[in-house]
Amino acid sequence: MDWEKLLSAKTQIPREAGPSSWAAYPVDAFEKDYREILSGELFRNLQDKTQIFPLVRGGYVRTRLTHSLEVSAVCRQLGEMVACNRKGEEYAVDFGEKSERYARNFASILSCAGLLHDIGNPPFGHFGETAIGDWFRRAFARNGFVFDVTPVREVLSEQMKQDLVRFEGNAQTLRILLRAQRLLEYKEMNVTHATINTLVKYPVASTECDTGSGDVRLHKWGYFLADAAEFQRIRGEAGLTGPARYPLTYLLEAADDIAYMLSDTEDSLRMKLFTIDQVLAYFERELGQIPSDGDEFHELQKMATTEILNNLKRRLRGKTGENARTGAFLEWLEYIRNWLMYAAAFAFFRNYDGIMAGTYRGELLDDGWYAFTADILKGIMKKYTYPCREILMQELSGQKIIKALLDKFIPSVLYWDTKWEGIKTGKVEKSYLGIIPEKYKDDYERARTGERDYDLYLRLLMVTDYISGMTDTDAKDTFQTLEGF
Repeated sequence: MDWEKLLSAKTQIPREAGPSSWAAYPVDAFEKDYREILSGELFRNLQDKTQIFPLVRGGYVRTRLTHSLEVSAVCRQLGEMVACNRKGEEYAVDFGEKSERYARNFASILSCAGLLHDIGNPPFGHFGETAIGDWFRRAFARNGFVFDVTPVREVLSEQMKQDLVRFEGNAQTLRILLRAQRLLEYKEMNVTHATINTLVKYPVASTECDTGSGDVRLHKWGYFLADAAEFQRIRGEAGLTGPARYPLTYLLEAADDIAYMLSDTEDSLRMKLFTIDQVLAYFERELGQIPSDGDEFHELQKMATTEILNNLKRRLRGKTGENARTGAFLEWLEYIRNWLMYAAAFAFFRNYDGIMAGTYRGELLDDGWYAFTADILKGIMKKYTYPCREILMQELSGQKIIKALLDKFIPSVLYWDTKWEGIKTGKVEKSYLGIIPEKYKDDYERARTGERDYDLYLRLLMVTDYISGMTDTDAKDTFQTLEGF
C-alpha cells in the first residue's frame, strides 16, 4: 500500500471551495471532516444512545456520545505516536520528512473515525443489533412471511438474507456515510474516502464472515450488498483489495477497545457492581492461571501484566477511606490506558510490513505486551458488569420495542411501489408507511432497480435504516405512541 494513495482527501460530493482569503489559513480536508461530523445530527444523536448503562442521568456514566469522544481522543494520540516515533525502537518506522504531515493526517483521520465508529448502532446498544437480526431470522423461518405467494426467504438471495439476520452496526455506519451521494438535498454527512475506509473493520460480505476464524477481519462483516459497488470503488481507489484493511483501522480498533474496557470498568465501579478488592482478587487469580510456555514475548507479556497488578497494590497501600481508594483506582486505570496505547503503537510497528501488505490477520492489543491485561479487564466486565439487572432489563425492553416496531413497519413496505400495492397494502399499512421519514423513501427510490427481489430487499433495508437511526428515546416514544400507551 502507498500512503500517498491511502490518504485520499476525495469526498463523494466535491466540496465547495472556501473564500479565497482562506488560503492564508489552510485547513485540510480531514479537519473539515471533523468539523462536519461535530455539527451533524447523526453525531448528536449519540447522546441519547446507550453505551452500557441505561437511564442514568447526568455525567455519572458514559453514553454512546461520551464513549465516542473518548475513542476519538485515544485515536488522535495513537495517530501522532505512530507517525512521529523518534525513540529508535527496534520496529519503529521512520517516515522521514513526511512525519509531521503524516502525524497531522493520521491524527485527524483517526479522530474523525473515532467520532463516527458507532453512528450505525441501533437503539439499546449492541443488543439492538441482535434484536433486529433475531426478528428476521424468525420471520424467514415462517411460511406465512410471504411476498405475493412465495416465502420471502425464497425471494431474497443468500447475501440479502444474511445482511438482515446478521444485522451489523459496522455495516450500517458505512451505509449511512455512503448515502450522501444519493441524498444531496438532505445534506447527509460528506466525509473523505480516507475516513470512510478507516471505519471498515471487517471488509467482507455477510456471507463471508466467520466468527471462528483465526483472521479477525472475518469475525464480522462490513458492508451491505446494496452498498457493495460504491464501497469497492472507494477501496479500489485507495489500493485496497480482498480482505485487506486500511492500515489506520487497526489503530481505531485498538482505541475502541482501550476506551470501552477502561471506561466500562470505571462506570461499573461507580455503579457498585464490584469492589476494588474483587478486582484485585480476580486479577490475582487470572494472572496465576497464565501458563509459562518458554516463549520470550509470552513471558514479557506476563511480566507486564504482573507489574500492572503490583502497581494497583502500591497505589492502594495505606489508603483506607473509600474516596481515597476510588481515586487511586481511577489513577490506575489512566496508568493502564497509557501503557495500552504504547503497546498498540509498538504492535503497529512490529506488524507494519504485514499491515501494509494487507496480510496482517490479528489485533494490535493481542500482539502487544499487555494482551493478558486486556483479557483480564474484559473478564471482569463479563463476570460482574454484563449480567447486572439494569443491563438485562434494558436488553429485554429493547428487544420488545424493536420487535414491535418491525412487526408494524415491515408489512407496510412489502408491497409498496409494486403492482400489488393497491391490492395488498391496506389503510393501516399505508398509515405506518406514512410515518417513515421521506428521506428513507427517497433513498429507496433512487437505489431501486426494478428487479423484484432486489427492490424488496431495499424496502426491508428502508425499515432497518429508519429504526437503527432512532435514539433510545425515539424508539421508546414511537413504540409507546403506536401501542397507545
